[in-house]
Amino acid sequence: MKRVLQLIIICILFIPLLVNAETCDNDKVSISSITVDDKSDNVEEINEANVEGKDVNLNLNMSNVGDNIKYRIIIKNDSNDDYLLNKNSIKVSSDYIDYSIESSDNNNVVKAKTAKAFYLNVLYKNQVPEDKFENGSINDNVTMKLNLSSGNVENPNTGIKYFVFILFVITTMIVMFFIFKKKRKNNRFEFLIIGLVLLIPIGVKALCNVDININSNIKIDKPIVCGSFENDSWDVISHNVRNGNDSCYNVGDTKEVELEGFGTHTVRIANKSKPEECNQNGFSQTACGFVVEFTDILYTGCPLYYGRSTGGWLNNELRGSINGYLYNKLPEELKNAIIPTFIVTSHELWGTDTESTDKLYLLSMREIWDYQGVYETAGDRLRQLDYYRMIGINTNDYSNKHLLIKQYNGENFTWWLRMPDSGNYDAYMTVWNDGSIGYNGGLMSYGISPVFRIG
Repeated sequence: MKRVLQLIIICILFIPLLVNAETCDNDKVSISSITVDDKSDNVEEINEANVEGKDVNLNLNMSNVGDNIKYRIIIKNDSNDDYLLNKNSIKVSSDYIDYSIESSDNNNVVKAKTAKAFYLNVLYKNQVPEDKFENGSINDNVTMKLNLSSGNVENPNTGIKYFVFILFVITTMIVMFFIFKKKRKNNRFEFLIIGLVLLIPIGVKALCNVDININSNIKIDKPIVCGSFENDSWDVISHNVRNGNDSCYNVGDTKEVELEGFGTHTVRIANKSKPEECNQNGFSQTACGFVVEFTDILYTGCPLYYGRSTGGWLNNELRGSINGYLYNKLPEELKNAIIPTFIVTSHELWGTDTESTDKLYLLSMREIWDYQGVYETAGDRLRQLDYYRMIGINTNDYSNKHLLIKQYNGENFTWWLRMPDSGNYDAYMTVWNDGSIGYNGGLMSYGISPVFRIG
């Protein structure tokens, strides 16, 4: 009879544990989405981050120390319990990449029947030693666990809370101590019961845990050294410009370019700065950032094949010629380095200023002479290129106009600007063969000397 009673007592003590095991619904805690919230310019997602069950997969490409990306993770809790996210549960053995998690409101609890945003930060913190790179890169692969535990350890069916279990254990131990203190050797069963009681809250706590696996694969490229504008490839120049590693390139530096059917021509760095005005909405990007200009004339043409200059640069025949015919003659590596440019251009007689986005473009008066006036109607949305400011070109001093001379087939030649003459309906502005600025009829054939930006 005594043994039957003991068995009944053991079963009764296990009831809270068994009930909770059936109702601790961890499967109802999940990640509903992961998206990029912010990232540095040169971080590339090789594949978009994705969620598979409770696994998060990241696949990235980084280049320089300081590269970083922030993911927004939505954790959905459809259970009846609150869950606490343990930010310290991320433990990574990577020597180069740092991972951290933060909540959207400095509160790490995901309430029952709600969803909450958390942010995963990935930072390239330590430079990979040069001898670790193989074929120019290294893959940093890690798997980490992000733990969530039931914020309110409570059996949904019985309402028994964690602190009740603790109280129950303490009370039981006290009672057992006083009742059996003189007969400890004869009461091993009672001590077994006490041990089982101690295990109950631990078991309940362990059952209400959720582990999210974060699988991260980061390809780290070997840093590209900045050499010289003359000798670096366009791929290297583009990479260095994008990553702010272009200090070895200076305004005025030149480089030779081989064009299909045009032979070898020289380009120079015309601009590197990007002042605050360049960030203004609607400001022309033609003299902002890394601008490269041909130093001579590639071929000749006219902006108008017939009719008027209505529509200005948008309808200029040279715009179509340089962005189609000429662009296709550029080396493939250079084409990959050129970025689209937002262009503002002054208008013709009775017209309006125009906006366009092109790979190649011609210069405007303000970009050379820093001129603002009746001809340059869009002057307040343009700026002078660093190169022309450096060599002292301005409307108050024409002594350096000879520096604007460009040649075609070895002879000084007049070359076109992209802006029409605002006082005429069929003329465009030009730089004459002596370096002066004027205008010519749009049906005349003069030199074409394009400009482009690298990024």
